[in-house]
Amino acid sequence: MADIEYILPSTLPPTNGAYTHVVKIGDWVMVAGQTAGDMDGSVVGVGDASAQTKQVYARLARAMESVGGSLADIVLTKTYWTVGDAWPAITAARAGLHGPKPPTGTRLLIERLARPEFMLEVEAVGYLGDSGGQEADMATVEHIRPEGSPENHGRYSHVVKVGPWIQIAGQTPSDVDGNPVGIGNPAAQVEQVFKNLEIALASVGGTLKDVVKTTVYVVGQENMDGIRAARAGRFGDKPPTSTLVVISGLARPEFMLEIEAIAYVE
Repeated sequence: MADIEYILPSTLPPTNGAYTHVVKIGDWVMVAGQTAGDMDGSVVGVGDASAQTKQVYARLARAMESVGGSLADIVLTKTYWTVGDAWPAITAARAGLHGPKPPTGTRLLIERLARPEFMLEVEAVGYLGDSGGQEADMATVEHIRPEGSPENHGRYSHVVKVGPWIQIAGQTPSDVDGNPVGIGNPAAQVEQVFKNLEIALASVGGTLKDVVKTTVYVVGQENMDGIRAARAGRFGDKPPTSTLVVISGLARPEFMLEIEAIAYVE
């Protein structure tokens, strides 16, 4: 049985007991959401999305270094940002930081973060097997861009496979060229999202029945009932665990929902 380690790197700001920056379970690493806070409690790059993104990723790198890893060992990220038009600057500032095999990713526009000066926060999950961790001889990490999945220009991986565990990036109602489908139509957008999920799962020999966890992000309370109705029964008689969150926006204003998933495929 793997030991659980709770780590507070000296290179990251103190948490005053409120949370732990890094939790390591065997080769798996959970990294708390990192912000643009500095060691002395100040905020780096107030009003500057590029500067804040660089600070956030510097902190993520330090978190991974504390367990002998790097940004290249991250398999999943979730980015929360608070200023709609800041996304291009965030994307540009983090381009290439994960190397040639980026993690899966979900992006969420929200009202605010713990401090009003924070423009983004990024949480992450890492796997150290490919870096010589305890389970290196048991599982390799595969980064997959399934044929037929939406074009993303290499910004993230649609699928990351670690042994039987499958991390699927948040899927949006985008077609193969990356264009929105079913604008203003909840049912049509749900249909496209599930089509993209099925493509992702098929790339590792799985189906929707192999999904064990989903998180559904819905833009606007007014779209929730239509989306719920359209996705009912999609997973058969054994649906996965699920969380549904109503948020302010997604990567494109035309998107009404996004679904990320975890699957287990023997």
